[in-house]
Amino acid sequence: MHLTHYAATNEWISLGDKTITFWAEQGRNLNGKKAILGKNTPTQVFYCAIAVPTTGKPSSKLIVGAHDGSLYVLDDKNVSRVLKAHTGPAYALFASRNFDIAIPLTKLFNLLPPDASKKGGAATSSSLFGVRSVCFNSEHTRILLGTSGSDVVQFDRMGTKATVLWGLAVHPAKPEYCTVGDDKTLRVWSTEHRLQLRVKSLECVARACAYSNAAPFCIAVGFGGRIGKRKKHVKEGGVVVFSADSLEIVFEDKPSKEWISEIKFSPNNATLAVGSHDNAIYLYAIRDNRFTKVTKVFRGHNSYITHLDFSTDGKYLQSNCGAYELLFSDANTGKQVTSARSLRDVQWHTWTCALGWPVQGIWPACADGTDINAVHRCHSGELVATGDDFGQVKLFRYPAVAKHSVSYSYAGHSSHVTNVRWLENDTHVITTGGLDRTIMQWKHVQVEGHADDSRDDKIPLVPPSKPVGTTLCEDPDEDDDDGKPPTHHHAGTKTDTLGTAMFGADVGDEFMAVKPWIGAIAAPSNPPKENPREPELTMRLEWYRRMPRHSDDILCMAMSPSGRFVATGERGKKPSIRVWDAKSGATLCVLTGFHARGVVSVTFSHDEKTIASVGDDDDHSLAIWEDKGGAWSNGRLMTTSKGDKNVNLFAIALPRQAFVTGGVKHILFWTLQGKTVSHVKGQFGKLATQQPLLCACSFYDQTTLTGADNGDLYHWTGHTVTKSVKAHDGSLSALFSVLQPDKSYTVVSGGKDGKVCVWNQSLQQTSSFSIDASGNLSSVRAKTIKSVALDSTFKKILVGTLSSDAFEVEVGTGVLLKTVAGGHFMGETWGLAVHPLDPTAFVTVGDDKIARVYDRQAKTSVVLMELEDMARAIAFSPRGTMLAIGYGGDVGRGKKKGGKVGAIGFYEHPSTTIVFEDHPSKAAISGYELLFCDTTTGKQMKSARALKDVVWDTWTCVLGWPVQGIWPEFADGTDVNATCASTSRTFVATGDDSSNVKVFRYPCLTKGAKWIAGQGHCSHVTNVRFTQDDKYIVSTGGNDRTTMLWRLSD
Repeated sequence: MHLTHYAATNEWISLGDKTITFWAEQGRNLNGKKAILGKNTPTQVFYCAIAVPTTGKPSSKLIVGAHDGSLYVLDDKNVSRVLKAHTGPAYALFASRNFDIAIPLTKLFNLLPPDASKKGGAATSSSLFGVRSVCFNSEHTRILLGTSGSDVVQFDRMGTKATVLWGLAVHPAKPEYCTVGDDKTLRVWSTEHRLQLRVKSLECVARACAYSNAAPFCIAVGFGGRIGKRKKHVKEGGVVVFSADSLEIVFEDKPSKEWISEIKFSPNNATLAVGSHDNAIYLYAIRDNRFTKVTKVFRGHNSYITHLDFSTDGKYLQSNCGAYELLFSDANTGKQVTSARSLRDVQWHTWTCALGWPVQGIWPACADGTDINAVHRCHSGELVATGDDFGQVKLFRYPAVAKHSVSYSYAGHSSHVTNVRWLENDTHVITTGGLDRTIMQWKHVQVEGHADDSRDDKIPLVPPSKPVGTTLCEDPDEDDDDGKPPTHHHAGTKTDTLGTAMFGADVGDEFMAVKPWIGAIAAPSNPPKENPREPELTMRLEWYRRMPRHSDDILCMAMSPSGRFVATGERGKKPSIRVWDAKSGATLCVLTGFHARGVVSVTFSHDEKTIASVGDDDDHSLAIWEDKGGAWSNGRLMTTSKGDKNVNLFAIALPRQAFVTGGVKHILFWTLQGKTVSHVKGQFGKLATQQPLLCACSFYDQTTLTGADNGDLYHWTGHTVTKSVKAHDGSLSALFSVLQPDKSYTVVSGGKDGKVCVWNQSLQQTSSFSIDASGNLSSVRAKTIKSVALDSTFKKILVGTLSSDAFEVEVGTGVLLKTVAGGHFMGETWGLAVHPLDPTAFVTVGDDKIARVYDRQAKTSVVLMELEDMARAIAFSPRGTMLAIGYGGDVGRGKKKGGKVGAIGFYEHPSTTIVFEDHPSKAAISGYELLFCDTTTGKQMKSARALKDVVWDTWTCVLGWPVQGIWPEFADGTDVNATCASTSRTFVATGDDSSNVKVFRYPCLTKGAKWIAGQGHCSHVTNVRFTQDDKYIVSTGGNDRTTMLWRLSD
């Protein structure tokens, strides 16, 4: 049954039915001796054995696994004791280097969550889960199991095993929280299912973590911690930011040499504050979800940082330290604010400081400054929870100003409570224990009949006369049978009079525990009949043809010389190149297997049988792909070679199987000979300056032209610059060459100065014009030319700009002939409105300070107007004669751009002349409320039932009676960005964060209602609108800034 070697005696051990035999080698013979089991030891089938070294004699013990699940311990071939380990056979044993024994469960499904088989990852037959092999990894943190069902499964050892647990943070939008500890792991937990969702191994001990406050959410972790006499880890004092969903590293830095004790994001997600044991607070700036290095440092404290909080506007910090100081600082400059009185009316986004005016009363009698480890005010601002060195979790009314304020105390931890946090909706409190390394989830409920809304400005020193209004209870699977939560009465604690609402009983997909808008829902007296079935519609992109997508962002594109093929390269760990038929859009072949990170440049050879591509690896390696037939039905990798470590910006082909690649401060000339490709580095010489080369094109006699960052046009003969021409003021960013019928070359160039120049073969300029003259662009940044091409008649130039505009101009004069495409080019695009009378017209506004009026039949924007500031809201007047535009939007570090924020401008359409402007507001609030008001008086109408039969001109609210069913499972309140009901009230369209444009039947009341979806955006869909005739849907994308038109048909 089993054979193993026993090193202690240099014997072989065989196991079988009722036998354990030791075999000693004697020359070429074996001498066997059976183990003595003893009279009271049952004989049975033995399956496995492992030797465990000992310090005494014998030098090791033998552990044997038996059929009944027992483990037999043998000393000198005698069974010394029997341990009961399993209810079924013990098939496998493993001893780690620390001599811990891994003893697998009889059935693997005992290690899996109860619903694992429903998730598609586990078989239903328990016989498939018998463990037949087991071992630890070298770090003793993972277990590898082999099963009788031919599965190999790896487990991370659950729980925190080492020293103490300190780090705790709560997700700002989901029922999740994360912990970090001395076990070098980051763990994400679900409060709904009370299960671990994700785990990430860390390089170092960690004791501080924090969630960001805006999507895409991330988790910041501070490394380091004092553990006995251990040496400092090289990562101690470091900060690592992980994606909250994938736990992939987003940012990493090491600001300090001492360990990190506190970390927090500002409310506007513009700053990350990191408190260290070197007495400093390091401030990182966050712009467009990108972290910069430390921008400012606050060094006012005299001891290590223990707690810190941001003000609600993110401008100020308050912090505590080990010297029992409460200091204030400017979050933008890092300078100390010495006057506490000047900040007395500042509102704090969180309160976790153990020292401060509103928490003076939380300290017990005779306490020193270390007795209370953690403080957290609930989000409603009515309660504050604390965790102390005595294993107690206490609940105070906030503010707790009076000395020895009344509290309600809860026991559960067997060690000091290291951290405490309220969930975002105040329904639960999460606590962590130090030496007990326990995470506890406490449910916050209202004791029925004891709510009291009255509050005094000052809290008396004596307990209030009324009993408790709120309580914490350990969060069981279900409440008591009478439906009331259990109450706690502890000696020495008194009760408070504060009440808080219980949260809804639904589990799983609520984006808020309390939904204010639910109370505003009132069904009409004669509601339309709901049909939750899938709409009988088809959606098709009208302006674009959607091809089978790449798996990630497309980084480069090239068209073959004949225009027959198109090749595109993508970003990704193992990126691919797709070759398309230019007319049909069909994928002809996929080239993969070499590049890493991404494909940054691609080009066809002159005979179209070869493709050269450049990867985004460290060496920017070149790959040559070939299709011998030239039809690109069977492309394969031909050869590869390393390129230059500097950034690559272009790749072009020359005649006779030659290629040129270049970019930042380099240019490489490649020659293909047989199956080998080699390069020579270009020499700038005395005629040129070594600088970034932005573009290139082939020229006569196997020569090359390149465009430089300073606007120079370089002519390369062989590998050397032989001529230099000043072509543009600013960078030369686009080049195109074509062979004329008279066998001479014509070159077209475009630059950052907005000029398009035409050159002859001698590089003499024959004509030039500025795109400003076309009247098509008005933004200075939009002038930059990114692409130029001359048509086959040599009379028209196709120009592409940084502003996402493409248009045709006449070669000689630069007169605008045709607008091919136009879109937004900076930030995000949110504003969208359709004409109320004309089904072919709609308008968009974006962060690029541009308003564009589109014509469906022209398939592009026909009117463009520059705005004074970024805008994210726009609307037509009922007759379509005027446009109202709302200015503003959060960008960068959360700062409002420009002086027009909060302003509304009114414009005449189609002339787009401003006729009126006002500044009615300065801020917007998102509280998931559905409110009603009188448009004449501006007063709120509090009775939703009184308005239940009102007919709404449009429906674009994402919350309300007719759109209850549009929310997907597990969605939070930000997942659906836009809603629009059709004019006929037959369908309702939505745009969400998953890049989907969905269409439901109207009204959509049932959770899980069926829908159809259009997929085309590569970012979150920010807005959707039906056209006036309900035949089309217009959608806008956020980061992709794309405007799409979807045709609906039965």
